[in-house]
Amino acid sequence: MALCRALLALWWIEGVEKLMTRLILTLLVSFGLSACGAFNGREDALFDARYQHPISVDPQVVTFQMDVPKDKVALTVSDKAAIDAFARTYKSRGHGALTIAAPSGSPNEAAAVSIVAETRAALADAGLSGSEVGYAAYRASSANSSAPVILTYRRYVASASPCGNWSKDYAFAPNNGRTPNFGCANQSGRDSGRSCGPHGAA
Repeated sequence: MALCRALLALWWIEGVEKLMTRLILTLLVSFGLSACGAFNGREDALFDARYQHPISVDPQVVTFQMDVPKDKVALTVSDKAAIDAFARTYKSRGHGALTIAAPSGSPNEAAAVSIVAETRAALADAGLSGSEVGYAAYRASSANSSAPVILTYRRYVASASPCGNWSKDYAFAPNNGRTPNFGCANQSGRDSGRSCGPHGAA
């Protein structure tokens, strides 16, 4: 009789141990799955390359200069080709007006006025309307007999922050946090150096 009681007790203890083992394993699996949940809120910001390395859009001025000797009376074939190429680039990437700036106070001032008129005609031939072209004068040196006529327009260029920050000790990172370069190459490869077209079109 005592032997039967001992066997029953042993069987009961083993059953309880198995039940506890299963319960512990279930809890461990549950905790493990909860740790794999998606980030939200602040965690999203910490591990999002768009926050770590934001892309900025900055204006740049694109310039083309033509030297104008005081005896120059007309555009050359190469001048017209260069103006046409500049106008095509402006139409695809420019913002605002394309400005023609002529020198003032230099010995070639009269020649520059003539070249500005021809430049305006060349831009019209390239497809630019009168509303897309602006005019300005700049003070040139009285000693500069070939002061240039200058064409300019503004464009916007997207750029990411520079990569290559190795200041953190990558061999010791117990918090498994993000590194200074996290996402930098991806952001740079995607948008850096791209110019934005008229009205924000890329």
